[in-house]
Amino acid sequence: MINDTLKKAVIEQLGGDQESIDYAKDTIRNCGASGGVGGFIYYSETIKFARDNMQNIYAAIKDLAEELGECPFQMVSNFNCLKDQDIKTHEVADVINGKENDVETSILNALSWFALEETIHQMECD
Repeated sequence: MINDTLKKAVIEQLGGDQESIDYAKDTIRNCGASGGVGGFIYYSETIKFARDNMQNIYAAIKDLAEELGECPFQMVSNFNCLKDQDIKTHEVADVINGKENDVETSILNALSWFALEETIHQMECD
């Protein structure tokens, strides 16, 4: 579950206005975060967002993984946007724990997109 702090950070990253939120909802519903949502398009945005919000993103990942009966790091390595890159579980763990590696950019991007998509899904269910 996305906590209020992460939800607020996602909304702020989107631009904070209702039009941006509605656009994000529409995009996520139709094609996911890879469809291009303002504030979550460029690596410079997604990397910074993930690093700045890692504690809350990881808490949400742990919650979801627990619900699904999965290892959080394995779950991330299986995200659609990472599957083609053969990301290893230990590489995900390293990035979440603040260690750099060759696939750090892709993982941080995926974590930002996770936060965006889960926030939007939660907002639509509220």
